[in-house]
Amino acid sequence: MHATLIHNPTAGFEKPSKEEIIAALSEKGYDTRYFSSKTDNIEEALKHPGELVIVAGGDGTIEKTAKQLVGRNIPMGILSTGTANNIAVTLKACGLPELEISTWDLTNRFPYDIGKAKGGWGENVFLESAGFGLLITLMQESAARQKKENLRFNNREEKIRFGLKVLQEILPEQPAPFYHLQLDGKDMSGKYLLVEIMNIKSVGPHLKLAPDADPGDGFFDVVLLSEGEKDHFSEYINALSKGEDGGFKIKTFHASHINIHSEQTRLHVDDEIIEAEEKSRIRSTLESHKLEFL
Repeated sequence: MHATLIHNPTAGFEKPSKEEIIAALSEKGYDTRYFSSKTDNIEEALKHPGELVIVAGGDGTIEKTAKQLVGRNIPMGILSTGTANNIAVTLKACGLPELEISTWDLTNRFPYDIGKAKGGWGENVFLESAGFGLLITLMQESAARQKKENLRFNNREEKIRFGLKVLQEILPEQPAPFYHLQLDGKDMSGKYLLVEIMNIKSVGPHLKLAPDADPGDGFFDVVLLSEGEKDHFSEYINALSKGEDGGFKIKTFHASHINIHSEQTRLHVDDEIIEAEEKSRIRSTLESHKLEFL
């Protein structure tokens, strides 16, 4: 079988080498063309991808690759070698590469919806989530601290604990601004620490904000975290830091068309922070079954 492998050789920790991945694929009968997400033109590589596209990397590499395959009916296989691996967790594809490869069956494909966020800046596709508030503060503060302190992590657990520590420290001062919010026409306006349009179960440092999310069910899981839930959420972060599940479940709302009007000018779409126009007006829509995974 002819396949294209998109590999991020710098993703994660204790990662398999290019040679090990290709050998494992060859053993299972895959004739594989190799491309590095760091040095090769992915768009060009995926013009003629063969019967299967394989991604060895983390969430960012999966997103970069998948956006080239939207609506093309070409299945993707995941070999999760990143840090958080939130997409792989949702798809239950976090095993060792050789074990994941052995489970692939091109006749058994899982549909995957995509989200589109549109505003004055333009339009962005997302696979994981988009939203306002707490996660943007976390992304910015984590990046700033890593750069300032020149931090290096020895394993994925250490990096995830760092993210949880930063989250715990910024949570007390996180504001809860007002959002005009419509979910499939239903008014859910209010003050929130976080407004997150989830397409998968977890985001960031393994925060299971929508544990029942299914990226193929035709709906987003919209998470609204109120100021009154701050203490409970803090307890949840502490539990995660200790390696416990925590048992915290925020109420989520199913919707496929979302309109947000806010004074906030920053939103994130997957791992990209976007500066929107003053008084952001965001429209998010879901398009069903635009991708397929094994």
